[in-house]
Amino acid sequence: MKTLSYFAVLTASLLALAAVPSWAGPQRLGAEDLAALQMKAASAEDHLKLATHFQAEAEAFGQQAERHAAMGKRYDQPKFSPKMTSLNRDMARHCVKISRSLKEAAKEAEQLAKSHEAMAEETAKQK
Repeated sequence: MKTLSYFAVLTASLLALAAVPSWAGPQRLGAEDLAALQMKAASAEDHLKLATHFQAEAEAFGQQAERHAAMGKRYDQPKFSPKMTSLNRDMARHCVKISRSLKEAAKEAEQLAKSHEAMAEETAKQK
């Protein structure tokens, strides 16, 4: 059940990030552009674009993880709402859980970026 909820959070996070408009940064690709590039990636340039995209994703996940960790700390303070301490603890656990999932997603995106960098180097050597 924990695995299912982890994947649900990860999937929701990925969908939310894929829907982010172009103002989120020039290095992040839209969902359609990402899918197209993944299907055709053959050149070093293609792999470097993917590496840049996944590095930006890793940074975004990391920032979201920090925000959720901070929210968890705020909810964990009894002065936040002394009458609802049980709810505070539940919200704090929720935020910490999401923060952990986002940190893991950041690590995985970082690994994808490194893999595409290696593919770019390998492709460049072959020419």
